[in-house]
Amino acid sequence: MPFFGLSQRVSGYVARYYLLNSAFNGSRALYISTYSLFLIDVLSLPLVVITWLFALNIAAALLMELPAGALADLRGHRAVFVSACVVSTIGSLVYWICGVLREDMELYIVIAVACFAEVLLALGFALYSGVLDAWVVNHRSRDGRRTLQEILSKGAFYKNIAFVICGVSGTFVFFLGVSWINTFLISAALAATISSIASFTMEGGRAPGEASNRAHGYGIVNHITNSFVILRRNPKLLILVFNGSFAFLSLQIIVFYWPIVMAYRIDTDISIIRLIFVLSFSWVLAYGSRAIGNFVAGTNWGSTNALGIVIGGTLLIGLPLVGMNFLMGRNSWNPGLLYGTFTFLYAMNRMGEGMLSPTRLALINTLLENEYRTTLLSADSAISLVVSACGVFIAGIFLYFGLDLGGILLLAGLVVLGTIPLYYVGLSSKCLGG
Repeated sequence: MPFFGLSQRVSGYVARYYLLNSAFNGSRALYISTYSLFLIDVLSLPLVVITWLFALNIAAALLMELPAGALADLRGHRAVFVSACVVSTIGSLVYWICGVLREDMELYIVIAVACFAEVLLALGFALYSGVLDAWVVNHRSRDGRRTLQEILSKGAFYKNIAFVICGVSGTFVFFLGVSWINTFLISAALAATISSIASFTMEGGRAPGEASNRAHGYGIVNHITNSFVILRRNPKLLILVFNGSFAFLSLQIIVFYWPIVMAYRIDTDISIIRLIFVLSFSWVLAYGSRAIGNFVAGTNWGSTNALGIVIGGTLLIGLPLVGMNFLMGRNSWNPGLLYGTFTFLYAMNRMGEGMLSPTRLALINTLLENEYRTTLLSADSAISLVVSACGVFIAGIFLYFGLDLGGILLLAGLVVLGTIPLYYVGLSSKCLGG
């Protein structure tokens, strides 16, 4: 029986894509939901060290993104994704062991081990980034962009549902307080299981172009260089990539800011039960809203109105940031009303991201050839990381010279809204599948 209206052969790839993509991200969500709490409460790391670890993770992922994408194009997607699962498993196990043995370790040893684990987790994510998307796109039937957008939107929907379920589960596991069982151990077990499943389920024929890639024998550096030449020569691709990087920057800013809002609204003497509820609510709000946006983008209407979805998603990302700037000066409002409005705007922002992300990814894939697909998808991710790092650094400078957080949110919102004319003018009917 056809799966989501596709042929039996393609439906097999699509079903496996949904399963592997959701399960891999679920394994990450298990520990991400309480990641900072683990570093502070279990490993007893100072806040400055945690900041260094986050920076190390971003830097390592950035350095590894492009080589990992080129490796997937040149050597095949299955081997790279299985490697991503194995490396992620090892990284999680290192953190698990560090947590179990923390009382017997000096602080400098804990920091060294945590740095090693961060590099492994960053490498695992870099190996995963774009690989499954490229794999399913390369194997899909040539039905045009509409089917592609539906596949990627539904894939993102299931991924975010997995984030909701596993993130909330991880929160409960963390607060159980069992020393030898923590979220990293469960994450490692799930990632190891995924690697076994992928070793078998991703077999069944190579994507068109993979064999020729091997025959050409391009080196990784040459492959990356050629990919950037393709990017530079394609104005539509440049628009999609750089506009997406500004949307990603705004996401980073709101992710940094939202916990501050939560902290101001929560009592310092909060009970464990209430803390679990608050953390779980925030997690469900973020990824549940993204899933709703994914659902909208994957409907028949969304698949036939890609430009409308892109512009609508961008508006939903930018306007709430502008609205939050307005709310920053409304201390006279009822606290419940103020917090509820903040929450609503935050949900709208994440829903906009859920609409924009898979639609933009589908449009990007219509412009790519199989031979360079994974590398260019990795380049898209790497450019977003660079723009985000620069933007957050500039925001820090503005804050240092007296601009408040509301002003930062306003600037981020205006930057995102400023990309709408580029989307409208730069994307032709051919690119949009019209």
